[in-house]
Amino acid sequence: MYETTGTDFNDDYMGNIKLNDVIHYALSQFKGGVVHGITHWKNVERNGLQLSEKTEGVNKRVVCLFAYLHDHMRTWDGYDNSHGPRAAEALIDISSTLLSDLSEEEFEMLYRACKIHTSQTEPTGNPTIDCCIDADRLDLPRVGITPDPERMLTEAGKLLAEEEW
Repeated sequence: MYETTGTDFNDDYMGNIKLNDVIHYALSQFKGGVVHGITHWKNVERNGLQLSEKTEGVNKRVVCLFAYLHDHMRTWDGYDNSHGPRAAEALIDISSTLLSDLSEEEFEMLYRACKIHTSQTEPTGNPTIDCCIDADRLDLPRVGITPDPERMLTEAGKLLAEEEW
């Protein structure tokens, strides 16, 4: 069974949500290939937790769930513009089971982050959503793209993009 990356991971903020069950579900739905699969999801989790330590008001539970659910409805590794909205809609199907411990506010943040993660160009005003999107963008080097600090939505994301690349 998969174990989380361990980067400051603390079961306390996951509540009754079993992340391994969420990951198993995401893997069972995923048909997107290698580039957007479990290795990428682990990197997004690590990036998101790192960003959450440097960004006030971030919900770590939503960040971790986003990492494993944002790309789970991809149909392939190439251009798939509607995978974010599909991932968001798929959350509704698991909202009363795997995600039943989420508050309405947490579910809405997760839903919105998944839905807009490829298209959002300006900060949303929600540090959790912005952190999720930056966590994904900071893993662009896996496909040969240098993260652009100007495309980051959080100050921490901008700093990491500037420092790392």
